[in-house]
Amino acid sequence: MDDAWGRDPQVGYLRRIFGRLESAQNLFLKKLRITPLDERLRDIREKALILFESAWAESNPKGVSIHEEEFEALYLLCLARLCRSRGIEIPQETLPNNKKLENLIKEIKS
Repeated sequence: MDDAWGRDPQVGYLRRIFGRLESAQNLFLKKLRITPLDERLRDIREKALILFESAWAESNPKGVSIHEEEFEALYLLCLARLCRSRGIEIPQETLPNNKKLENLIKEIKS
């Protein structure tokens, strides 16, 4: 079976991005000692993805350039914001230090 869609460079780019997000999320949860099966995470993950996508979409009109290696940081900042809003303590040292991305997501409602 010929998978022309799978060979599309944009599809490969998105697969790579989302694979990196998943790996970053797993490491983040491990640092927090939260099992990936924690029932609180379903809603948090769904909303974090929406926030991430909104921030990504808003970055261009705001003139904020996000490099491929920064997507993990953007997602983790979104995930942490949602975790904190649900009462999960997130130590600052577990988060990426990227003021540009922090400022970007501050302006987006979750």
